[in-house]
Amino acid sequence: MEWVVLNPPVWLASSSYGYIGEEGKKMYDRGKAVDYGSTFVVGDVIGCGLHFGTQDVFFTHNGKFLGVAFARVSFQPYFPTISLHTSGERVSVNFGTGPFRFNLEAFVDEEKRKTIQAVQVTPFEVTSVTTLIQEYLLHCGFDQTYQAFARNLPSEASPWDQQYTTTLAFRKSTL
Repeated sequence: MEWVVLNPPVWLASSSYGYIGEEGKKMYDRGKAVDYGSTFVVGDVIGCGLHFGTQDVFFTHNGKFLGVAFARVSFQPYFPTISLHTSGERVSVNFGTGPFRFNLEAFVDEEKRKTIQAVQVTPFEVTSVTTLIQEYLLHCGFDQTYQAFARNLPSEASPWDQQYTTTLAFRKSTL
């Protein structure tokens, strides 16, 4: 377990990720800085998100998605922290008890749409899907469904007749 000293800025810790307002940079790995987004000032709303599907960290500024800041971060316990620099600075935080400025629902819907689109354009061979279905039906013991499925296949697409006969004979002998 790593302990973070709270006196220096939190981005100086290893395995930390941050967005620095006065510079518009993303910070990581003990203070490395890279240009990322716009600077922010008093009254701006900054959001931070972790996309569990892609393991990406992103930030938002006044509700606008700034893009992926850190891709494929390792899954480990993360703790939200904010570094303040001068006496009298204040922040308020929202961990979901109020509405977010960023439209999270639209973001999730868009991610779903992209995933569905990727699946739809992924090529596959009919014979591999046919084999998968046949294996499932045989494994689960759906003999009649298997037979109906096999009857509706082109003859060259059903190499499973021998496998079916062997599996059925084995089941009958053990029952």
